[in-house]
Amino acid sequence: HGVPPYRETKAYVARIVNDFNAKKKAQGKVASQDKDQKDKNKNVGKTGQQQSSAINPATLASTK
Repeated sequence: HGVPPYRETKAYVARIVNDFNAKKKAQGKVASQDKDQKDKNKNVGKTGQQQSSAINPATLASTK
């Protein structure tokens, strides 16, 4: 029958829903970053060089 018509209860439910949505959004962002990293790893060629034109500063530091 929905949320009881009490101000405190409505505020509580709103807070819980907002927290839940924020956590789901954060999980989606992490999952998206993981997927992006996996996609980058798939682009590594036989020479070990990435097939993109972007320069990774960590790669430069490790080659010095």
